[in-house]
Order: sequence, then structure tokens, then C-alpha cells
Amino acid sequence: MGISSTGHHRSTDHPQQPATGLRARHISVGYRDTQVIDDLSLDIPPGQVTTIIGPNGCGKSTLLKALCRLLPVTRGQVELDGVALTKTSSRRLARAIGVLPQNPVAPEGTIVADLVAMGRHPYRSWMRQWAGDDGEVVAQALARTGVTDLSERRIDSLSGGQRQRVWIAMALAQDTDILVLDEPTTYLDLAHSVDVLDLVDTLHRQQQRTVVMVLHDLGLACRYSDHLVVMKNGAIVAQGDPAEIITPELLSDVFGLTSRVIDDPVSDRPLIVPVGRCRTTTG
Repeated sequence: MGISSTGHHRSTDHPQQPATGLRARHISVGYRDTQVIDDLSLDIPPGQVTTIIGPNGCGKSTLLKALCRLLPVTRGQVELDGVALTKTSSRRLARAIGVLPQNPVAPEGTIVADLVAMGRHPYRSWMRQWAGDDGEVVAQALARTGVTDLSERRIDSLSGGQRQRVWIAMALAQDTDILVLDEPTTYLDLAHSVDVLDLVDTLHRQQQRTVVMVLHDLGLACRYSDHLVVMKNGAIVAQGDPAEIITPELLSDVFGLTSRVIDDPVSDRPLIVPVGRCRTTTG
């Protein structure tokens, strides 16, 4: 169980889970001559929020890119509904997985409504251009992310938090079962980070979307995730419910962090209290 921004518990029971399944089978991934991930397997739980955490350089974003074919695997395969991504058409992939990469950039002068409308591109063809239901989907995406009043604004005139909401709206307009977010709170202050993750949580709860994301903030990762994947040196060292896997021993081994793990006073998720390398605790 978890909480929304209003303090209500978030159910982890999903009676109508999406059928779309995403999994990695013994994949190896790297950049040129540098191998980052070797022989890694992972099943993404459908209908849940999965967050990948780990220290800098451990392969979090590399794994996320491989899961949505933004980065090719050198061995093994990533599967969508049992079919290798290498055998999945780009159109099918775009209709199944909505992606918000790190630091997305829109062409200069782009209007919010136009950017969100780009999310409908996978549904267009030479026979089917813009249709009435496209406009309805875009309007719904703007409303669900709370940016309808910004629809005529230029992207470059918005705050960081507003821009993230708009990019999420574009991903929503793709109408996918899976939403992939690579560090969606980067460069945001704590208040805006919570605001964006509250939005992701609401979308997940209301529509039973599968969410896969990378976060640096361990406290936010614990609070907003049903399933954590902990990485170190390109490998998965632990995964599961945050309450079951987050321990002082794990945090020390993976992050070199001395800490206490206590109950979050506003949820039943673990709360990580850093002690500091040169401090001692009493009691």
C-alpha cells in the first residue's frame, strides 16, 4: 500500500491489469567498447509503478533505454508481449510504450497544444490524418496533467515543473499501456518533484498504467513505487516491494550510505534517514 498526495492509500491490487508485458531476457548493453550491463533479466510487473534506483553510473538509464529500444542490446532480447522488440514495428512500439527521456527538447517556439498533439503521430497514416478522436485524446491529456490553461503558451516560457507536465501529457496522448520516465524530476526542486510524481501516481491509479521510471531520490522512490529494482555495477542486486527490500545493509552496500530505515509517518513505506559518514547514533 502507498499514499497519494492527499494521504489516501494507494491500492496495489489491480483487478484489470494491462495485458501488455515488458521483460528483458539475459540482455547485455553498452556503448561502443564499454559494456554497462551483462546478462541481465527483468520482468516489469504489469499495472504497477516500477522504479529503478542505484548509484550514478550503475546502468539505470542504460537499462531503461534498452527496455524501450532507444538503445540496442548486444546479446539477449527485450520482449513486448512475448515478441522481441527487434521484431516489433516502430508503430506498434509507439502505441504500446510512451517515453519521456531525460532532458527532452522541443523545437524553439513550439506551442504546448502542438507538442501534446505530437503524441498522436503513431496513429496517423497517409490514409488517416488528424481525426476528431485525436483532438479529444489531446484535450484529455492536457486536462489530466493540469495544463489545459497553458495550451497556447510556448514551451520555452514555462517553468520546469510545467514543462514536465506538458511532456507527460504528450506521452499520455500516445494512449499507451506502458509509460517510461527517465529521471522525470531532474532539475526540479522538492515541491515540483512531488507535484510531478503525484501526477504520475494519479495517472497510474486511475488508468492502471504500467509505469517504469528512474529516480535519484531514494525517499521519493520508496514512496511512489510498488516495485523497486536496485542496481549496482550494471547488475540487479535486489528487487521487490520497497518495504521488504530497503534495509540499512542494502543502502550501505549499494550506495555507501549509513542510514536508519524507519516507518514513513504518512505512509506504510520505508523512510530513509541518512546518518552521515562521520556521525554516530545513540539510543
